[in-house]
Amino acid sequence: MAKKPPQFIGRRSRLSPEDFVRAWQSSASINEVVVKTGLGKNILRSRANSYQKLGIKLKKLPNIINPLNVTKLKALAIRLGKKKKPTRRGVDG
Repeated sequence: MAKKPPQFIGRRSRLSPEDFVRAWQSSASINEVVVKTGLGKNILRSRANSYQKLGIKLKKLPNIINPLNVTKLKALAIRLGKKKKPTRRGVDG
């Protein structure tokens, strides 16, 4: 059964320290932690930093999990750019 998202009171979350560490350590990116917890990136980074200062060993998380594949994106842009432009048949006449 899926775990319920954290409850919010105003801007504060009731995400326990244990749930925070579980979400952080089981995620591949900071964006994944955002989705799991509903908290903002800056709040998450601040909380992780505070825990690390206390000696809690949290793994380092990248901002994004999938960096851009520039080669594939360039090929896609070229392929899509070669498609015929739609005619204006019927619009002007």
